[in-house]
Amino acid sequence: MSAQTQEQKDIQAIKEDLASVRSHLKTIKERQDNDDLIRVQMVGKIDKILNALTDNDFNSQEGYITRLVKIETLVKMQELYWKIFFAILLGGGGLTLLLKLIVFK
Repeated sequence: MSAQTQEQKDIQAIKEDLASVRSHLKTIKERQDNDDLIRVQMVGKIDKILNALTDNDFNSQEGYITRLVKIETLVKMQELYWKIFFAILLGGGGLTLLLKLIVFK
C-alpha cells in the first residue's frame, strides 16, 4: 500500500462530504414529501368539514348550520305555543277563581 498524497486525501474528504450532503438532501426531500402528503390530507378533511357545515350541492343545500337554524326556530315556536297554552289555562283558571270568589260569597 502506498501512502496517499494530500490531494488524494482531499478528494476522499470531498467524496465523504458529498455523500453526507446527499444523505441530508434525501432526508429533507422525504420530509417535504411527507409534509406535502399531510397537507393534502388536512385540506381534504377541512373540505369535508366545510361541506358538512355549509349549504352546497354535495349535501342538497342542507348543511349542518341550516338544519341547526331550522331546529332552533322550531324549538322557539314550540316554546311559544306552550307559553300561550299555559297562559290560556292559567288565565281562564284565574278568571274562574275570581268569579267564584265574587259570585259565591
